Amino acid sequence: MKRRKTTKKQAVLKKKQPVIKKNWLIAAGVAIFVALGLLTLHLANAAANKTGAIRHSSGRCLDNSFSRVVNGNNFHLWDCNGSAAQKVTMKSVGNSSYNLVVQGRCVEGYVPNATEKDNLSVKLRTCDNRTSMKWKKGTNGSLVNQRTKFCLVPKFGGTKNGTLLVVSYCNKSNSQKWSTP
Repeated sequence: MKRRKTTKKQAVLKKKQPVIKKNWLIAAGVAIFVALGLLTLHLANAAANKTGAIRHSSGRCLDNSFSRVVNGNNFHLWDCNGSAAQKVTMKSVGNSSYNLVVQGRCVEGYVPNATEKDNLSVKLRTCDNRTSMKWKKGTNGSLVNQRTKFCLVPKFGGTKNGTLLVVSYCNKSNSQKWSTP
């Protein structure tokens, strides 16, 4: 049998074919690597951001007073009821810190003036990058505000419905214990 002669054009195509296959394999590998990276990042963020009630040692929950979604609204203790005013997302902001997000806004360890040292109000504010909106889990179940370095506590250690929430010196007392989502 006679062999067919390969034309110049066919010879060029044969040489390019392995290169095309190789480039396709590289592109597929890169796409898989990127997809796995994005999936890992999404899963890490989902694991870092937890949503649910923040319960005080009294059995009551952190509650956005009267469910008012306005800057400056107070937080208080209230019987846990699963409402939107008690649904808190602990949004990771790095360095083991969290924004506590309620009804789309952040819980801020508000400092009304520089001279006030104790029992500072905790307010609802539009989320931004202020350290007064960043919280860390402290020892003994406390929540520590990163600006003031004070712990979240019911004012005067109260446990009744409507007790205002403030930040005060951390002392590892039972009134500073919270369970988080």
